[in-house]
Amino acid sequence: MTHLRMIDRLTSLIGSDVAVTFDDQEAPTSVVIYRHDPIAEPLVRSAIVRMREEFPEEMKSLSAVLVAFEDALGPTRRRVVVD
Repeated sequence: MTHLRMIDRLTSLIGSDVAVTFDDQEAPTSVVIYRHDPIAEPLVRSAIVRMREEFPEEMKSLSAVLVAFEDALGPTRRRVVVD
C-alpha cells in the first residue's frame, strides 16, 4: 500500500495531470512520471527531495527518475538527475 501513497503524494506535488509508475511496488529502483507535455525538471527534483524526506526507507533504492511526454517525434523519455 505504501507505493499507492507514494504515487498519490507525487501526483499532489507535481500536478493532477501526471501519471506516476514505479517499476517495483516493494523496492522501486525507478519512477516514471508521465504527462502529455514536458514537465519542468526543477519541479520534479523538488518533488523527489520531498518524497525522500517523507518516505526515506522506500526511496533508498530509487536510482532513476524519468519524465515521459509526447514530443514532435512521438513518445520521449528523459532522465532527471536528482542529488
